[in-house]
Amino acid sequence: MTKWYYAKNGNRNGPVEPDEIKRLFQSGEIKPDDLVWEEGMPDWVRAGSVLQAAPPPLTTSAPAPQPISGQPTPAIPDYGDFLCWGIILCCVPYLGYLAIIVFVILHLIELNAVRTAVAQGRVQPSEYSKNHPVFVGFALLMTGCCCANLFHPFMMHWRNKSGTFKQQPNAVWFSIAVSIVCSGALIGLGFLQGFIPAYLEAVQQQTAAGR
Repeated sequence: MTKWYYAKNGNRNGPVEPDEIKRLFQSGEIKPDDLVWEEGMPDWVRAGSVLQAAPPPLTTSAPAPQPISGQPTPAIPDYGDFLCWGIILCCVPYLGYLAIIVFVILHLIELNAVRTAVAQGRVQPSEYSKNHPVFVGFALLMTGCCCANLFHPFMMHWRNKSGTFKQQPNAVWFSIAVSIVCSGALIGLGFLQGFIPAYLEAVQQQTAAGR
């Protein structure tokens, strides 16, 4: 009996029995657009084109082709946990600037990996993958330094919708909350920097006038 293989999130899985591949497809674990291969097929095909029709098994055998010829399929990096919760580091004085740079680098590593996988046909295009790395890097860097990371929630929203990474349901609201806190801290600090010197000068003037 021939064996089946399937590609999921950039990883090759298998071999599995024909009944098991049908069960995975019917349960939704294998999507219609995911790639599958049965021993004897010349190349990988969309699961929806063969599993729904249940074609007769092929009798010829051939070595299983790799989804990416010559090299194992690279996994897409996922830094979601740090990108979700580590945003709080951007509120720390001085350390925040280093955290912004780290965030930009991690976002770009993930984005470039997804765009490469889309170009190779391993991942479906999404609103996330359509962002250009130069634009994303510039927007994250500028808003991180000047606007309390206001672009970060958008990136996390697109990231979740892409379906490529582990879902981070708290990422958007948490990054918005951090942005609000950072903005309030910057406004408050600016107020204090203007108010305290003026107050001390007024006290000195009153003291001098009372002498």
